[in-house]
Amino acid sequence: MYCGRKGNYSMKDELHIEDSDLFFKGFSPNSQKNRDKPFFGKGIEQLSQVGQVGLEMALPIVGGALLGSYIDSVKHTEKTYTIALLALGSILTLVNGIRFVMDYIQKSKKS
Repeated sequence: MYCGRKGNYSMKDELHIEDSDLFFKGFSPNSQKNRDKPFFGKGIEQLSQVGQVGLEMALPIVGGALLGSYIDSVKHTEKTYTIALLALGSILTLVNGIRFVMDYIQKSKKS
């Protein structure tokens, strides 16, 4: 695109944009008022807790089922180990869930 200028020029030269104008001044992560607060607030913390609960629920159940299936195939048994380790994984999930809820209640009482 020819704009009547010779030589190399950038869009920054054409629009007269300053570097400080590239950020919204109220939302700059380097501004003094935003320096002490986390950028996303409590949303990321709550999202990570949901992910943690999901992993704590899924891993013991799925791990127990997979390990039980492998042991059943090696020992040539029906579904004995699969059902037993699936039940054990479910119990561990329940215990972890109760422990997580109790910790969350204690933390919310302190703050």
